[in-house]
Amino acid sequence: MATTKEKKTTAPKTTKRAPKKAPITLDTLTTKLWEKLDKIDTSAISETIAIQVNVADMGTFYVAINADETYKKQIIQAPYYMNDATIETTAAEILKIAEGGYDYIAAVKAGVFNFYGNLAKGLVLKELF
Repeated sequence: MATTKEKKTTAPKTTKRAPKKAPITLDTLTTKLWEKLDKIDTSAISETIAIQVNVADMGTFYVAINADETYKKQIIQAPYYMNDATIETTAAEILKIAEGGYDYIAAVKAGVFNFYGNLAKGLVLKELF
């Protein structure tokens, strides 16, 4: 008499996946930078500094110190036509800046961070971030 083998059925294994990251938006970038800038004491800076940041495939914002009597520090999503300098970079580089310890020289050499304009004012801003 022949016996039949029974197939064992088991539930499929489930794998845990990392939660999906929210897409990076210009709001995300400017919020992260603001959170850092808001904690920094800029009272020793007497000059006005306005740096426009063009983020590849995303948009434009500017960082301003002492550009307004009411708001001594600003990060606003808009072009700043009377800027001291312009930065062209990517969202990933902006996130690295917000995290701190960013190596600007290495980024310029790698071609992922381009700076045009008043280098003296850029260096003041660099010390803040």
